[in-house]
Amino acid sequence: MSTPIIVILIVTALLTFVAFVVLIWSVVRSVTAVAADVTDLRDRVLPDLERIQRDADITSRELDQVGTSLERLQEEQQVRRERRSPGSG
Repeated sequence: MSTPIIVILIVTALLTFVAFVVLIWSVVRSVTAVAADVTDLRDRVLPDLERIQRDADITSRELDQVGTSLERLQEEQQVRRERRSPGSG
């Protein structure tokens, strides 16, 4: 009677081992597929992100130039007002 129990235990252990191997193989395959998808997405998106960053840098410089020009215009306008006002000394 002990022989069938040992056979059942051995078969159960082998099936459990096979199940774990299949599970691990499935997880590794899924992780590899996700990594490939992420790499592909990065390769497609990265050039757009770099272009957006360059455009943002250009826009930032242009805004700085506009701000500087606006400050100069305001200073010139203030000087003109001071020259026109009769009470300025």
